[in-house]
Amino acid sequence: MQASGPRIQGPTGLLPNSLHLLSCRVLYRLDLLPEFERWLVLRFPFDPNHGRSSQPVRFLWEILRLGAPLLTLTELLGTSSSSYRHSSDIRSIHDGDSSSDTAQQVLLVSEFQVRVHALEIQGRLPHGENFSTEGFLEGSARDFLKVLRTVERLLRCLEVIYPGLYELPKSTEERRSRLMEQFLCGERDFLRILQHMIDRLSNVSLPMEAHDSPLVCTIIYLERITFFQTHVLGFLEMSQENQDWESIFSLHDSDVFVSGSGAYQSYCADYPNLFGYIKYISSKQKEDDDPALHLQYLTLQSFCDRPVKHILSYPTTLSEILSLTSPSGDPMTFNSLCSAYSKLYVLSQRILEAMQMTRTVFAVNDLVRRAFFWNGPDPGTLGELILDDRLHTGLRCDDDSACYVFLFDRMLLICRPPDITVEGDDLIIQSPRSYNADTYSYPIELWDIGPALRDIASLRVRHAIPNVSIQRVYNPEPEKYSFDIVWVEDNIVSTLTVNCARKEQYDQWIRILCQWVPEDASFLYTDDDLMEIPGSDDPLSQEVVISRKTHRPKSWSIVARRNMSSSPERQRDDADKHRSPLSSPFFAEDSMRNARSPLHVQVTFTETEMADQEPELYTTSSVGGDDIKGDALDLSGQIIKCNEYPAAHGGFADVWKCEWVSETGKRKVAVKVLRGKLFDGTREERMKRRLNRELRVWQKLDHENIIPLYGTCMDFGHYVSMVCPWYEKGSIRHHLDTRGLELPLSHRLKLLSDIAAGLSYLHSLMIVHGDLSSSNVLINDKGRACLCDFGLSSVMEEFFETSNPSSVLGGSVRWAAPELYQFSEECSEQPRVSKASDIYSYGSLVLEVLSGKVPYDYLPRDGQVLIELSRSVKPRRPTSTFVTDSLWNFITECWQDPPSSRPESGELSNRVKNMHQRSLRHSV
Repeated sequence: MQASGPRIQGPTGLLPNSLHLLSCRVLYRLDLLPEFERWLVLRFPFDPNHGRSSQPVRFLWEILRLGAPLLTLTELLGTSSSSYRHSSDIRSIHDGDSSSDTAQQVLLVSEFQVRVHALEIQGRLPHGENFSTEGFLEGSARDFLKVLRTVERLLRCLEVIYPGLYELPKSTEERRSRLMEQFLCGERDFLRILQHMIDRLSNVSLPMEAHDSPLVCTIIYLERITFFQTHVLGFLEMSQENQDWESIFSLHDSDVFVSGSGAYQSYCADYPNLFGYIKYISSKQKEDDDPALHLQYLTLQSFCDRPVKHILSYPTTLSEILSLTSPSGDPMTFNSLCSAYSKLYVLSQRILEAMQMTRTVFAVNDLVRRAFFWNGPDPGTLGELILDDRLHTGLRCDDDSACYVFLFDRMLLICRPPDITVEGDDLIIQSPRSYNADTYSYPIELWDIGPALRDIASLRVRHAIPNVSIQRVYNPEPEKYSFDIVWVEDNIVSTLTVNCARKEQYDQWIRILCQWVPEDASFLYTDDDLMEIPGSDDPLSQEVVISRKTHRPKSWSIVARRNMSSSPERQRDDADKHRSPLSSPFFAEDSMRNARSPLHVQVTFTETEMADQEPELYTTSSVGGDDIKGDALDLSGQIIKCNEYPAAHGGFADVWKCEWVSETGKRKVAVKVLRGKLFDGTREERMKRRLNRELRVWQKLDHENIIPLYGTCMDFGHYVSMVCPWYEKGSIRHHLDTRGLELPLSHRLKLLSDIAAGLSYLHSLMIVHGDLSSSNVLINDKGRACLCDFGLSSVMEEFFETSNPSSVLGGSVRWAAPELYQFSEECSEQPRVSKASDIYSYGSLVLEVLSGKVPYDYLPRDGQVLIELSRSVKPRRPTSTFVTDSLWNFITECWQDPPSSRPESGELSNRVKNMHQRSLRHSV
């Protein structure tokens, strides 16, 4: 059944005013109940900086439709459960299942209706109207309004039974008094600003004919706003003790409120045009011609956004006051506050919607006016303007890299001034104004004119990037305020580095981009303002995927963890984030969390060694002949985080950039922290033993082309964390992308020789790598290639396993051997990785290092690659001068079928080493 009438998910303006008012009254009551703290972990007062999603109606609906919060209210009244055994289900929601499926929600909400009906029959609750469970869960505004009325009836009963029901924050009176004093001072200051603006505008418009000046209408708007604000200030000063907020904002006097709100709407809708007009006439007015008049224009430019900011600040201010007001202790003030808040919130939404449209029209007209040989798309087809700013592209932040950036909901435009200094009779090139990011307040309000539109410079499009073509946004160097944008257009992969001048500027761009790029784009970033990584004991600890535009509030950061892809347009930036051996993609993102993939590291053990008892591990003369016993070096207490948040995230673990402080000094390290927790004590104990065994194997490995394990620590998570070197040069994929064509053949062969030597060393110890790709090969500080990831993913797969038969299709499929994806009806077991499959992956890696392109680069999707693998179709030979006939034959030898016909890793190591030595002699 489809919910009829307005929907909660629809435009705010279509929802009835009664729903806004009742949502406010209920939300700020629940906010003061300790029992609701676990659900109201995020407050949602209006914030124009972060868009229009923070509305009380939608937020409250998202909370109540879980069902458990509704049942909590009935339990406070002492009701017992009906035949539906909800106790275990509600506990599962309390323990983090906040996104329970629809069936469970229906049961919980139905139980709520049964309990309410029982309370009504018992005479403990006044009778009320029934609602449709399906309509409520589907977002029907009508049914949600009925639910809220029921909730309010319950709250009123609780207020009578428990006089101290609501818990206000500490020092409430002091904080509220201070807030009211600030509010009063702000109103007085704003009235002075309004009068100042009217005087300035009158002076500026005097030289013009009255009917020609667009400033005349602005003066009329400001005069009406001044009348309204005088009324607000007067009532505010008279009602310091018992505030009647409906009277303060003239909600009872329709003429005053309608006149004031209408003037505000007109002024705000016209704000972009007003700013553009002042910018235009000020650019024509030279400072030397009339310094006083020029100063008038500059003053107006700095003041003309004040009325907009003021009217949009009211919901936030009233929300703060509401959080310090007792619903039962001062019900008249509380109810009048709710009424004023809901009215001004709806007004602010209407203003924002109008401003978004007029600002977009202004931006399009401004682009057309400033365009010089416009080689971009038609500005009228770009959609709504989201943000404009002045940033820097490339590796430097200087005047030569400065650009004007316009983010529309369909296109990201990167513009630069034209590379022309000629000024002809019919052509005038406007030069950029000086720009200092410190003069702007970040984050820029999403309704405001940003630094790019405030300038007058002529523009030429440098990049026109359709938002749907963006594949990834990430920060390869967390210590810098920069991010890389990777996009694919016409089968061409492009990467652009964008630098921000300040942290606040960087944070805003990350927030905005994560809402406006395509749903399947991948993000990796940290956000000091929003991010909170819960501990392993936090019941809400779980993976979070960014939801575009309609995401539900969570109690922690919106850290993006998209499903990993090895598509050619994705692979280069997947590699870029691997700055350490611990950030390699065995972390397999969300979809890989439970994967039983054949493409992960696997160390071969006998059946005895795999038993539950602590086994005696194998010995090998290659690592000194000693038994592989003894725990890894315990570095607990010696590791210091370099940043507040992890440098990388994956499905199984987080990677932190840290410092290891020892008696000999400090060194940069990467710490891999495993996430998740097994709630089966027996399995968890087995997992810890298996994990320690793998770490002891890793610790005994000693080779220049193998990432060393420094030790472990217990300072980060529930399980032991691994400490390894931090390699600034990143992965070999990153190395290929940054150095590009300048890498000679001898250098490429040297890297391949290192990889082959490391693989030969592993195979000599009967260790299968299982996930060999360019993301699992790192470049150390000496420029040598090293292999990383040994055995850990197989541990996680075994103990966090899934029965999903498609889970074997994970991993780096472009480098994988085809036999791992070929299944027969006769054999029910899934294929296992082997030395031969490692050799196949090495051949694919040779192809990538020589050509600079990932295998199957002509296939954009991994699904297409899987089809080719199932048919044993090998990658095509690329058109690269480095892929000679002899090297192509070498690659195809690694790909031979059956797998037993492929060469051994020791043989490959010797051959590549000889090829590298010959290339050095040839280059000399």
